[in-house]
Amino acid sequence: MHRCLAAVAGAVLLAACAPHAVRPSVPAYPLMDGRCDEFPAIAQARYAVAEGIMLYQFQDRHYVWFCYTIPEGDFGTMDLHVAAPGLEAPLNLHVSAQLGEWRVDRPEDAPLNPQSDRWWNHHGWAGYWTGFNGFETRADEQGQSPRFRRHPGREVQLDKRRFGRGEWHWSIEVNGITGADGKRRTLRYPDHGELRLSVD
Repeated sequence: MHRCLAAVAGAVLLAACAPHAVRPSVPAYPLMDGRCDEFPAIAQARYAVAEGIMLYQFQDRHYVWFCYTIPEGDFGTMDLHVAAPGLEAPLNLHVSAQLGEWRVDRPEDAPLNPQSDRWWNHHGWAGYWTGFNGFETRADEQGQSPRFRRHPGREVQLDKRRFGRGEWHWSIEVNGITGADGKRRTLRYPDHGELRLSVD
């Protein structure tokens, strides 16, 4: 009897340690790669911002993630407004071809041009920016313009050590979205006010 039990236990142990053992296909955490592919399976909250734009939220002990899908052909840059216990004042977290942060009540602190030294002043958070992809000849053939890659998703990760634990208030602006009239526009979610997030 003891030999049978030992044999069974050994077989179970070998199966668990086998290099080709079957493992769950769902990731435990998001990967900052400009996609939201893993979020539908792990998200703790989701919001339908607009057609083609689904926003997901996930947190663990240390970080909070947001990710939203971007309609094909659009850039979908981000301005995330966050008020949190660890902040002196609500911040605007901007993610486009560059990252930057400034107080919501002081929009004049935003960088005025791409060369501004006010870019890349972020800390305690990171976002997946719009990737630089070389240059292309301008339509007027009078020079070259930078070329940027479009991504299927926009992600941001926030560190609880900076933003603090407790109740966060947030809203988001998704920029550069093509409307039915073919013009670019900014979508704000929610339309009015802000949402709450309990951060433990």
